[in-house]
Amino acid sequence: MQFNRKLGALFVVLAGLVLAAAGGLVSNLPRSILQASRAATPTSSAAAADGARQVSCYDMPVSSALLDPSSCWVTGPTSGLLLGTVPGQGSEGAALVVQGQSQSLSRFPSSGALRASALNPEHACVQDSAGGYRSLDLYSGAASGSWASSCSAPAPSGPAPSVPEVAPQTGSASSGGGGASINSSAQVAPSVTASYYEYYSYLSECGGAPSGTCPLWSQGASNHAPPQNGLVVLDFGSPCYLLNDPSQYGVEMFFQPTCVPDADLRPLVENWIAGYEANNHTTVNLTLAIGTSNSYTGADGPNYALGVSGEVGSGQQWYQDLVGTISTSGLASPLTIWGGVDMEESTDNEWANGGSSVDWVQGYGDASPAHSSCPLGQSGYLADYGDDVLGGNSSENVDGWTVQDVYDVAWGLPSACAEPEIYYADLATEWAQLSQWATSNGHSAIAFSGVMTEVESGTLDPDSAWEALEADTGQSPSIPSATTIGWNIQDLPSVSSVSPEQGPSSGGTQVTISGANLSGAQAVDFGDTAATSFSVTGSGSITATAPAGSVGFVDVTVQTPVGTTTPTGGDGYLYTAPGAYHPLSPQRLVDTRPGSGYQDSGVTLAGGGEISFQVSGEGGVPSSGAASVVLHVTVTSPTSASYVTAFPTGASVPATSAVNFTAGETASNLVVVGLGRSGQVSLYDHSGDVQAIVDVEGWFATSA
Repeated sequence: MQFNRKLGALFVVLAGLVLAAAGGLVSNLPRSILQASRAATPTSSAAAADGARQVSCYDMPVSSALLDPSSCWVTGPTSGLLLGTVPGQGSEGAALVVQGQSQSLSRFPSSGALRASALNPEHACVQDSAGGYRSLDLYSGAASGSWASSCSAPAPSGPAPSVPEVAPQTGSASSGGGGASINSSAQVAPSVTASYYEYYSYLSECGGAPSGTCPLWSQGASNHAPPQNGLVVLDFGSPCYLLNDPSQYGVEMFFQPTCVPDADLRPLVENWIAGYEANNHTTVNLTLAIGTSNSYTGADGPNYALGVSGEVGSGQQWYQDLVGTISTSGLASPLTIWGGVDMEESTDNEWANGGSSVDWVQGYGDASPAHSSCPLGQSGYLADYGDDVLGGNSSENVDGWTVQDVYDVAWGLPSACAEPEIYYADLATEWAQLSQWATSNGHSAIAFSGVMTEVESGTLDPDSAWEALEADTGQSPSIPSATTIGWNIQDLPSVSSVSPEQGPSSGGTQVTISGANLSGAQAVDFGDTAATSFSVTGSGSITATAPAGSVGFVDVTVQTPVGTTTPTGGDGYLYTAPGAYHPLSPQRLVDTRPGSGYQDSGVTLAGGGEISFQVSGEGGVPSSGAASVVLHVTVTSPTSASYVTAFPTGASVPATSAVNFTAGETASNLVVVGLGRSGQVSLYDHSGDVQAIVDVEGWFATSA
């Protein structure tokens, strides 16, 4: 991940204001080059206040597919602003706001490169090449509607509001993810897991025993266990060495130029594991990769660079002091611990060259016992999630790398495992070319473990990335993985209503599913049967085609990478078909009056509330084979004018009433009601308190 033609990068603030990258080693480049790169000064200035500060544009936790930055700012412990132009389009300005794992991009056609004229942690004024101004909200990323002759950033108003949650639009039965076409025998793209950038500010919150106050605990708890294996990366920053002991290594975490010893990261990893275990009960293995990269770090000062021994030693200690020390014994949900490394091909005065990167991976492999074929489920391997390769380029030295170097760090060294970043289709082609180069030069083909993406504008979603790599390589691994980094923590999805709530058992009904946190839906099920097709139309809405089903009630559930909706009132769907009617002598099912001896005796039906009662298997209604019932509903002793309605338990409250009444009135009516979840029916009272009496008088069968 880096800025040039690569993707996904990280902050570095130099000369005392260094911000950490998604990992990185100091290379053995000439000292003069390092000094020159770290002495680079920002290209614009602005009046900043309240902790917002301009920094050098080294690395940021952002995909460089989004913009070529010309100036960068830190606005908070986990927030920042990048200004520049759209890659390859110097006339189109771009502003990207970072808020933790969330990013928001604004583009400005014909503006030229943008600069900041005023800025605080909440607002910025950006200026185009013609001198016009727009204001930018640094929480939402929203820009004012038009260019103006002046602008001022309002004073901060208080605590930051919550950041809008953004999830990837992963594949569905109707869309297939929109990636490269693949043959019918190819593997369906795997379920997506979330990976994270980790900030220096987390150390103070996560340094002790596992606790729900730690952001990494929350990240772990929000990760839904995939149905078949999976991989998550915790990206901690750029490798560095301790100034007081150059033989000891650590990382320069995001947004802080301090070298944090590898061992100090263990409580953070243990917090993530504790959160994951608290919220997941599964027998499916998840691989957790503890990540760094080969980008430079400013924590060592401008006059030092790791030589071969430093590269090897840093790689060794990454395993010895961190990866190899994390215990997974006795966990309820199985976890495997890997290392992770973001290996970039280019140096560009920001990234280590090929030889140095090979040394680091070799050092890790020397310490780790993992030396075979990278199976998910076995510990100690090193996931290489770099996003740029040489492909089949025949040049022997490009940006300080040979093709052999790229192959070695990705797959050729004993512990190296290929989990490439595929943000656009050309990257998949390059990785395929690298594998083809290997077989043409006496090496084994790369067996890809999976892909990594960033869910941002202009990049591939995880399904499309997987399909592109699969199409170019012809591989369908039996246990693939797909993960997306820089993903905001998500809330569990929920379903609040299904409309219409019923349809024929033959299926085919077009249904709108409403709820919350539905973005990224991977599956929609009607009972135990997958929807014929579905499409995510927003974070709160999905359209789906009901499959064929047996007559009766089912819950409609939605699965996202975060979790699966819990059946509640409002998610029900009723399959119908013409059925024979079976009359009964009236049998009482419910009498809420105290001492009645029937269901819900002594339970007052209160205004705005509901009660549910068993119907199937009661009063002559069979335990199975009944689709709906005829009920005689009576209300008595109401405290106010109101109405009561009857509906299948699990469905939403309908807009029609079963019985209308005034205060003190006893009233009744016959209604036909479908049987809901577990063969139950519910009563809802609009207002006031009332006693309810329900008798069953017949039932309709599920078939004629």
